[in-house]
Amino acid sequence: IGSHDAMNMGLALAAGDIIGFLNTDDIYAEGCFRDVARYFVEHPQSQAVRGTALFFETDTRGQHLITGELRHYREEDQLWGELLFGAPGFNSWFFRRSVFRDDLPFDTAFYIAADRDFLIRAVIGGLKPDSIPQPLYFYRRHDRSATIDRSGRQSLEILGEHIRIATKFLANPAVPRNHARRLAAWKAFETYQLFRLELRNQ
Repeated sequence: IGSHDAMNMGLALAAGDIIGFLNTDDIYAEGCFRDVARYFVEHPQSQAVRGTALFFETDTRGQHLITGELRHYREEDQLWGELLFGAPGFNSWFFRRSVFRDDLPFDTAFYIAADRDFLIRAVIGGLKPDSIPQPLYFYRRHDRSATIDRSGRQSLEILGEHIRIATKFLANPAVPRNHARRLAAWKAFETYQLFRLELRNQ
């Protein structure tokens, strides 16, 4: 069973009106739930809200050292830049339950990038996330992380999944033309990155 299988099962069991996803090795920021709940109360039309995500490592004394920051942007082109060419920081997103229309929203054909696939699908479907400036999530950077380890040991698998995701959307005639152009550019970019990495590993 993979992490996205578990997320599908957790979502099926969840009873709340606001949904978030916490990785086993990460931490929610102090006051996170209060800030998110307040935002949704004050903005009843909002379907999703994102906060800043921070990356940290733990030193030999057990101290947490902040190593990076991920902020989100409101403009459509910047949002698509995060979804396709950057880091969407999925775990720093919170959603109203109504966003999850499908019984199994995470496509487990994608072992690593099913959350990115979901976000792309949701935004194509009309989801317009809001952003708040305060930190909501802390990503722990370590050697066994699937996506943010410094060695990039799963880079080939991640690039391969990104190409498959783009191919899936491009094969769907219902995807609007402006989004299809973005997805085609992403597929070309990821294919080039995969080619470079395979040459380097030979």
